[in-house]
Amino acid sequence: SSSGGAPRAGVAEYRQFLSWERCKSLTWRRVPCRHNLDAREGSPGMFSRRGHVFVMGGWGRGGACDVHAARLDELPLRMVEIPIRMPPPPFRSTYETGITVLEEDEEGPAAGGQPAPFRVAYTGGYVFGGYRNESGTFGILEIDFPQGSSSPAARWVRVGEMEPRACHSGTFVPPRVAGAGYPEGYLLLVGGNTGHSVTNDVSLLNLATWRWEEPAFDGEAACPAPRNSHRATLLGDRILVTSGGTGDGRNGDPPRGGNDLRDAWWLEGLEGARLRWVRAADWSQCAPG
Repeated sequence: SSSGGAPRAGVAEYRQFLSWERCKSLTWRRVPCRHNLDAREGSPGMFSRRGHVFVMGGWGRGGACDVHAARLDELPLRMVEIPIRMPPPPFRSTYETGITVLEEDEEGPAAGGQPAPFRVAYTGGYVFGGYRNESGTFGILEIDFPQGSSSPAARWVRVGEMEPRACHSGTFVPPRVAGAGYPEGYLLLVGGNTGHSVTNDVSLLNLATWRWEEPAFDGEAACPAPRNSHRATLLGDRILVTSGGTGDGRNGDPPRGGNDLRDAWWLEGLEGARLRWVRAADWSQCAPG
């Protein structure tokens, strides 16, 4: 072709083929598991800490704010609901909630050899079925390992208000990256839906003061399109935000409405929260078509 379109298309297909070949080292295996979660959707959070796997929230028979855990060294996994020692927080259970572990790496045992406690942020989400009414509340859940108990336990240690938001991403930025101005690090929320509309707003929760801040941005830089149901992962000293969709009240709501997005962006300038967006130029060349 004189335009060069066919060779470029061939190169793109070859790169895609190579990416698939490299992924052959990944293998899915069914893990036997006993649980009483029932059928559950609404993006429950799932994370692993202290030799356990945890499942939190989602939508079953309504929004859920429970926590289930199983030891990873026992098969089949025995997923059981863990007790929350304090009364439920004064907010309604939600789904499509942001669930973020507020810890960068596994910590060693606490005094006495017990696993150290850790905290999880529970932010926003939808209150009602049909992807309606974004929640304007967040909670901080502390999970610990009581002496003599065979399972973890939990308690709510903080509840507060936030901009109503759902289907967003939440990323913990640890102190080593956040800088001296954030001695406990911060939680960064990106995108999602607010006011029944998809957004690309960014919110920052200072984990030392527990106050929400509006981070400074480079006003001249390009920024990603509004999106929800995406992923945001801290890699080194920047965050990679990938994919997502544009579903909101104008086009059928998430997760089925709108269009799927296949681009990716780096969020840089995390030290001191002086942020800037940088397009990840090579992402579309290796993402499945």
